[in-house]
Amino acid sequence: MSIVNGTAGTGIGAIAQQLLQVFDTNRDGQLTTEEFTAVLNNVLGAASAAGEGAPTTSVPGRSDQLTGFSEVKIATSHSTKYRFARAAMQFDVSRVRTKADAEALLNQMRPAMAAQGLDVLEVKGDRIRVSHEGTPIWVDVIRGTESGAPMFQWLPV
Repeated sequence: MSIVNGTAGTGIGAIAQQLLQVFDTNRDGQLTTEEFTAVLNNVLGAASAAGEGAPTTSVPGRSDQLTGFSEVKIATSHSTKYRFARAAMQFDVSRVRTKADAEALLNQMRPAMAAQGLDVLEVKGDRIRVSHEGTPIWVDVIRGTESGAPMFQWLPV
């Protein structure tokens, strides 16, 4: 049963299609409870952030698992690199041991990356293909995937 009236190309149907594309991480055409929870968290988080007024100078999360990022820019920059950093800080990269682990984590991170305004086009292993200034680029975002000490990074390839 569809909960969205209208066609996919207009109005609410178009929004529903976009949400499905971003949050349907297993690509089965339906949202699981976990995927729908991610939608709600992102919507409620965006609404909360919009009502808070002036931006803060610190970003919650773990910066200890980031390499090659400036602490100041994490809080202030709107570049593709720092949008990724803010999303990455919400996740634990330490459990990544294989390229498959990395890919699973990056797919899990898709809603957080989308909430930061990062347009992730594809995930493959420890790399993501993103739209950067209108151009698709591949970026290696997890260093040392099989080293036992992985870190988030931003390394265009």
